[in-house]
Amino acid sequence: MEKLGRRRDEVWERVTLLEGGRKWKCNDCGEEFAGGASRIKAHLNKVKGQGIGPCTGKPNSNNDTEHSVLHSQGQIQADDAEDQERIRDLQMMKRYAFECLRPEDKVIVSPLSHLTQEEFFTLKPETYLNSMVIDTFVEILTDIERKKKIIPLNWYLPVTFSTAALIYDEYNFKNFVDGQNIRENYLFHIKSPEKVFIPVLVGARPNGHFYLYIIHLKNKVVEIWDSCPPFVAEADRDETTTKLLIAMEKLFEKVTFTEFHRKMADDIRLQLNGFDCGVFVINYMLQSDNYVKRDSSFKFDSQKERENLALKLLNNDLNKEKQNLYDKAIRHYAQVEKQDGNKRLRVDPSKEHLEDAGREMEAEDDGLENQDGNQVENQDGNTRLRVDPSKEHLEDAGREMEAEDDESDEEDDDSNEEDDDSNEEDDGLENFMTNDFDEDDDDLENDLIGRKFQRYTEQIMEWIEDDKVSAIGVWGMGGSGKTALASHIYDKLLEGGDIKVIWVTVSQNSIYNLQKVIARSIKLDIAEEFEVKIIAKKIFQAFKEMKKCVVILDDVWDHFSLQDVGFPMSDNRIKLILTTRIQEVCQGMGCDQKNERKVEFLDKKDSWALFKKSIGSYEGFSLEVKRIAQNVADECEGLPLAIVRIATSMKGKKHVGEWSYMLKCLQNLGHGQYEMEKWVFPVLRSSYDFLGKKLQIFFLYCALSTKGVLYDEATNHLIRIFVYESIDETKQLREQYDEGYNMLERLRNHSMLESHYYGTLWTEEHKCWMNKFLRALAIGIAEDTCKIMANAYKGLIEIPRDDQWKDDLQKVFLTANLIRTIPNGTCPRCSLLSSLFLDGNTLLYNISDDFFNNMPALKTLDLSKTMIERLPESVSSLKCLQALLLSECKELSYIPPLRNLKWLILLDLSLTAITETPLGLESLINLRYLNLLHTPNLVMSASVISKLINLECLELDATAQVGIQGLKNLKVVVANFCDSSVFNTYMNFLAKQSVLESYHLILRDFSVLRSYDLTLEDSSSVFYYDGIHTEYIIKRITFKGMDLRNVIPVIFPRDMNELFIKGCHQDKGASSLCRALSFGSKIDHLDISYCKGVKSLCCLSYLCPFCSSSQLVRRLCLWYLKSLKDIVSPYALLSLHQSSLFSHLTHLEISNCKNMKTLMMPKLLALFRNLHTILVSDCGKMKEIVGEDDHSKMELGGSGELSHPTPITLPRLTSLELEYMPELNFVYRGVMLCPSLQKFSAEDCSQLNSPWIEISNGCKLPMEETSTGYSWEI
Repeated sequence: MEKLGRRRDEVWERVTLLEGGRKWKCNDCGEEFAGGASRIKAHLNKVKGQGIGPCTGKPNSNNDTEHSVLHSQGQIQADDAEDQERIRDLQMMKRYAFECLRPEDKVIVSPLSHLTQEEFFTLKPETYLNSMVIDTFVEILTDIERKKKIIPLNWYLPVTFSTAALIYDEYNFKNFVDGQNIRENYLFHIKSPEKVFIPVLVGARPNGHFYLYIIHLKNKVVEIWDSCPPFVAEADRDETTTKLLIAMEKLFEKVTFTEFHRKMADDIRLQLNGFDCGVFVINYMLQSDNYVKRDSSFKFDSQKERENLALKLLNNDLNKEKQNLYDKAIRHYAQVEKQDGNKRLRVDPSKEHLEDAGREMEAEDDGLENQDGNQVENQDGNTRLRVDPSKEHLEDAGREMEAEDDESDEEDDDSNEEDDDSNEEDDGLENFMTNDFDEDDDDLENDLIGRKFQRYTEQIMEWIEDDKVSAIGVWGMGGSGKTALASHIYDKLLEGGDIKVIWVTVSQNSIYNLQKVIARSIKLDIAEEFEVKIIAKKIFQAFKEMKKCVVILDDVWDHFSLQDVGFPMSDNRIKLILTTRIQEVCQGMGCDQKNERKVEFLDKKDSWALFKKSIGSYEGFSLEVKRIAQNVADECEGLPLAIVRIATSMKGKKHVGEWSYMLKCLQNLGHGQYEMEKWVFPVLRSSYDFLGKKLQIFFLYCALSTKGVLYDEATNHLIRIFVYESIDETKQLREQYDEGYNMLERLRNHSMLESHYYGTLWTEEHKCWMNKFLRALAIGIAEDTCKIMANAYKGLIEIPRDDQWKDDLQKVFLTANLIRTIPNGTCPRCSLLSSLFLDGNTLLYNISDDFFNNMPALKTLDLSKTMIERLPESVSSLKCLQALLLSECKELSYIPPLRNLKWLILLDLSLTAITETPLGLESLINLRYLNLLHTPNLVMSASVISKLINLECLELDATAQVGIQGLKNLKVVVANFCDSSVFNTYMNFLAKQSVLESYHLILRDFSVLRSYDLTLEDSSSVFYYDGIHTEYIIKRITFKGMDLRNVIPVIFPRDMNELFIKGCHQDKGASSLCRALSFGSKIDHLDISYCKGVKSLCCLSYLCPFCSSSQLVRRLCLWYLKSLKDIVSPYALLSLHQSSLFSHLTHLEISNCKNMKTLMMPKLLALFRNLHTILVSDCGKMKEIVGEDDHSKMELGGSGELSHPTPITLPRLTSLELEYMPELNFVYRGVMLCPSLQKFSAEDCSQLNSPWIEISNGCKLPMEETSTGYSWEI
C-alpha cells in the first residue's frame, strides 16, 4: 500500500533500466545514471542545478512526446506487474466503496471536508457528479500549489464559493467567506497567482450543470470553459459571470474584475452524453491535454475517465481514510474466492502481520507460504509474498530509485537545493496521489535544524570574520533552536583552533557571576576581588592582550552594560554573540539591526528531517503509522523543541492508536498532555512570566479573543476592547490606543507574536499570528484561574448551560461560534463578570430579554457581527457597562433605553439598521467614542450629539440636522457627506476647531458611483498607512464618485494633509485633473484612482490655483487611471523650472495606468530630486521610465560616433521597483547616477534591457539577471 496507485511516468520510456532497475541508461545520449523520474526529467530537459548532467543526444522520434515530460499528464497506468498490483488495490477499494459501504459512510476524508459513499457513488457512469467531488479536487490542487516554490501559481476556488456568490446578498456572502475561511483555505500562502479556476454549478436537474471560469489575472481576461455550451442561455450565463466577478471584487477591493474581457473558450473538448460536465470541469482544471484542445485521435470513454478520477481520489495524500478503507476492503475480499479460481489470502484479524501480506508489494524469495500453508496469489496467478518488516531496505528499493556512489558528489552539492525542491514539486500534479514518506533528506548539514540552520551558520561565520561587526544578535521564540545554533558556532570555532571561545549562560545571573565565569574561561584569577568595577578593569585588560576572541552569551533576558562586565566594545578582535528571546535586548547590547538574525520556525521538510532524526529508527512501522507520524511532525508547526520532545516520546511506539492519539492531542492542545506540560509549556511559560502584569493580560486577550491570527481589522478590534476594558479616565483615547499598539509590538519583540505583510499584487495587509503552543499555553493559564471561560472558535451551536457559568467568572470568550439563539430562561449568575464576547456568531439572531439580568459588573459587551434584530431589555440594567459594540449587526433595529448606562464610554452602532436615536443617548455624558457610520435610515435630533460633552471620537453619516458645535473635547471626526453644501458647512466648523487632531471626511455622489459600477472601500474608524496604525494623525479629505465638471466649489481646511480622489469623472475637454482642484497648500499624500477622462495630473501653469500654490511633500499615488498619459501636461514643458509642486516629493507610485508609455522626461525628473522611492507596476504600454527630450537624445559626436543621452542624477533615490510591464524596454537609455540606491528590481519585464545605473561615477551596478527582469540589492 506504500505506493498505491502510483502511475507509471512516461519518462521511463525514454530510458533503459540496468542492474535490476537500480540504474538507467538514456536512450538518446547513452549516458548511465541512477535515480528516479525527477532526475530523468532534469536530464532530458537539460535543467541545470539538479545534480545530473544534461542530455547531449537528440530525442528518438519514437519516444518524442507532444509536450514536455515535466508536464506530462494522463490516467493512472499499469505498465508492469508492480503497477498492476497497485491499480488492482485501488480498484478493489473503489469496488468496496461502491458496493459495500452505506450511503453515509466516509470514503474520502481530507483536512477541509469529506466525501460520503453517496457522493463518491456519483463517479459511476451515467450519473450526475456531486459538487463535493469537484471541491475535493479543488482542495487537492490547492495543496499542490502551496507546495510549489516556483511561480506563477494558480488559485482554485470550490463550487461552494461560486454558489454562495450567486445566491447570497453582500452581507451573507461576506459571512460565508469569513465563516468558511475561504481566504485562509484556498488563497493564502500562494502569492503572485496567474490564474484563478472557479467551477460553477447552475441549472435545475438533480446535480445541475457544471462549467468552469478561468480568470487570467495579468491579461485581465475571463475565459468560460463549458463542455455543453447550449445548456445555459447566453443571458443567464452573462448574469452568472457578472455576479461571480462582483464576488471576486469583494475579495480584492482594488481589482475591477467586472472590467475584464470575457470570452468563451473555443477548441476545447466537448461532452457528448450530457452526464459528464463535472468530469470535464475537473479535467479542465487539471489542464489535461485531451481536454484543453480537440484531438480526433482521443476517444472519450466516460467509464474509464470516471474510474481514473475515482482512483486518484482514493490514492491522494490528503485522504486520511485511505489506509482504513484499504484494510476494510482487503479483510472483506480476503474471504471471497475469485470466480477465476485464484485464491486470495484469508486474513485472520488477530494476526495483524498477515494483513501486511495483503498490502505489501515486495518480496525476498519465491515460494514463501503464509501461516496456513496457503500461498498468496494475485489475479495473474503470480505468488504474492509477505515482506519481512525487519528488512525495510527492500521496501525502500521498491519505492524509490536513489542515486548511489557514482552520483554521491553531485548529491552533496548544496548550491542548488531550491532548484531541486521546485523540480520535485513540479511533479505534484501528475503524481499527487503518491506517498513520499521516505523522501531523501538531501544534504542537511546538521540534522537538528536543517537548511535554515546552515544559512544562519554561514551568515554568522561571515560576521565573525568581518572587522566592521563587533556584536551579533540571535533571537527568537523559546525552543526555536537559538542555543543549538550558538552551540554549533561554538564547536566550529573550536575546530578552527585560532580563536579563543568563551561560553557564558547568562539567564538571570548578576554582573559579578558573569565576571567569574568569564575570568575562569580566560584563566584570570579574581578569587580575592569582590568589587565589580575592579574585576571589570582586569577582564578588560585581559581581553586587550588577546589576539582574537569570541564571547557567546546564551539566554540573555535583559540588556546590561558590557563595560560593567569588562567587555571592550571598541575592539573588533573581540566579538560578541548573544542569544535571547527579546529583540530589543540585541539592540540594547550594541548589535546593529543588520547584524541580528531571527531564528525562524522550520519548514515542513526540515521539520520532518528533525523528527526522523529524533525518533531514531522507525523500522517496522506500518504505512499508516508513518503517514500519521508525518502529520504529527507537521502539527509541531516548525518548533524544534516540540518536534524533538514529541519524537523522543514516541520512540519505539508502533501501534496506530498511539500515534493517532498523539496527533489528536496536537490538534487539540490542552491540559493533561504529559509531553507538553513537562517539556514544552514550561519553556514557553518563562516568556509569559517575564512580561509585566498588563502585558500578560494583553497576551491572554490576543490568544483568547482571536484564533491566534490577527489581520489589521482584528488587531484594531482587539486593541479597542482592551483599551475600554481597562480605560484610564485621566488619559486621552489617543494615548491609550498608542499604548495598545505598543503592547502588540512588545509581544512581537518578545517572540510571542509573529508578524509580516502578506497579499497579492493589489492588496497588502499586516498579519500577526501566535504559535499554537503559545495559544494553548494562554488557554491553559486562563483555565487555571477558573475565572475565564475560553470557548472562542470552538464551533459551539448552543450557549453554555447556566451551571457552566461560575459565579466568580470574570471574562467569557464565546467569539466566532455557531450559536443561533440564547433561549428564554437562560440567565446565568455571574456577579463578577466584567467582559462578555459573543461577536462573530453570525447565526445568532435572538437573545432572551433576561439574559443579562445577573451580570451587574459587566463592563464590556461585544455583540458585533451577529444577526440579532433587537437588543435585549436587560442591557438597560447594565449600569457598569463601559463598552457596547454592535457594529455590523445589520438586522439590528431596536435598542432599549440607554439612560441608565451612565458609565458608557464606547458605543458602536455602525452598519446597523436603526432608524431612531436610542432613547437616553443624550444622557451618556461620559461617552468618549460614538460610531454611527453607515446607518442611512437613522433620523436624529440636531441637539443630541451636542450634549455629549466628553466625546473625543465621532463617526457618522453627516446631515444638515446633525450638529457638532460645543464638543470641546472632540479630537477625531470621520464623516460621510452626500451634499457639497453640508460638506462646506462642516469645513467652516473645522476651521474654528483648532483642537481637532485628526479627521477623514468623505464627499461622495452615489449616483455617479453606481453609473461607473465601482466598488470602492468605505471609510473606516481606524486609518492605516502602509499597514501601520495612524489614528489621530491624518487629516484626510476623500472625493468619491464626484462629477468634477459640475461640483460645487469645495472649501478645504487649511491643515488638510491627505487628499484622496476615487472614481471621479472629468470633462473630456479638460486634460489635466488640477483644473478641477482649487486647494493650494502642502499635501502630504495625494492618492488618485479609478478616475475617468484624466489624461494628465497637472498643467504647472502659474494661472492654475492648484499648481501655483500647492506642494506634494511626501507621497503621490496614481492607480487605475485608464486615460492617463502624462504626469504633467506636455504643453507645460516650457514652465517646468518655475514649479515647486514636486520639489519635496519623496515617494512616487504608479500602477495600472495602461496608456502611459513614458513615466517622465529628464526635464521633469529634475523636479523630483528629493524622490526616495519609485514604484511602477502593471502599466502595459510603458516603454521607458525616463524618456528622451530634445537635449538628451543620442546625437552624432565629432568623431561620427553616436553619443549617449546626457546622464541624469537622482541623488536621494533609495529604491526603484518595476513590476509587470511586458513592453518596457529601458529604464533610461543613458546613465543614471543614484548614489543613495539600495535596491533595484524589475519583475515580469521580459523586454527590459539591462539598465545602466551607477552609485559612483563610472561604476555600473552588477545587475542579477532573472528569468523576467533584473535585480540588485545592497
